Amino acid sequence: MNPVIAIVAHWLHLVSAITALGGTIFLRMVVHPAAQKLEGDVALEFDRTVRRKVSLLIRHSIALLLITGMINIARVFADGVPPSPYLPLLLTKIILAFALFAIAVALLIPSAALEKFQARRPFWLTINVFIGLTVVLLSAWIRLLPPE
Repeated sequence: MNPVIAIVAHWLHLVSAITALGGTIFLRMVVHPAAQKLEGDVALEFDRTVRRKVSLLIRHSIALLLITGMINIARVFADGVPPSPYLPLLLTKIILAFALFAIAVALLIPSAALEKFQARRPFWLTINVFIGLTVVLLSAWIRLLPPE
């Protein structure tokens, strides 16, 4: 693979992950507690505005993570199957990332069907923070595996 493509794909993957995880932490630790101090129409408008802005950011981050993730996987597997612990760690990372994406999307989509789920937003944001931190840990572990 062209090294420039590999570097740009890896960089975009990292920036997207940082944006998505940082945004989730910010929502959980700053925005949600601040919003709880608001009342009535102000609280509803604040929630709508934040959700609209964050939704765009999260959707773009997820799209970039999916695209660059596939490029990164293609690069790694171009030379054959990586050493033993790589594949189980990678699969765990991918499964957790998809769980994180599903929770994020479910929290951001305005839908009557998701109202009960969204009513527990602080809980699900906390879960996503921990899933995101676990994905970052797995990424570091995979990155530091010794070459075959």
